[in-house]
Amino acid sequence: MEVTINLPDKIFANISSIASKSKRRVDEIIAEKIENEFSVNIEELEKQIAFCSDKELLELTKLQMPTKQDNHLSNLLHKQNEEDLTKSEQKELWKLMELNRLTTLKKAFALREASRRGLNGKD
Repeated sequence: MEVTINLPDKIFANISSIASKSKRRVDEIIAEKIENEFSVNIEELEKQIAFCSDKELLELTKLQMPTKQDNHLSNLLHKQNEEDLTKSEQKELWKLMELNRLTTLKKAFALREASRRGLNGKD
């Protein structure tokens, strides 16, 4: 997938320097950093959920993003399709998308762990 991003000059210069020293492309450095950042969170989250009690685990299987935040996310996504978002709205959108990602991951890991423990359908 191809994505275009705008980076501040200072950040681009730092990444370019790293790429040059390691004889790699800038996009490879950026992609690797993003992958490492998200994979660490995922691995840690998965470990934490595996240590939850059965009761905590079953609560996590019902996890949903709060309605107010979910509605705000939907509104910002809709607005983004219609017009440009302000910098403040872009930051808010990113935060809400990250919250949504983490909520979904927690629920998915909890469902998998509940299934592994044979807790499906138990309240």
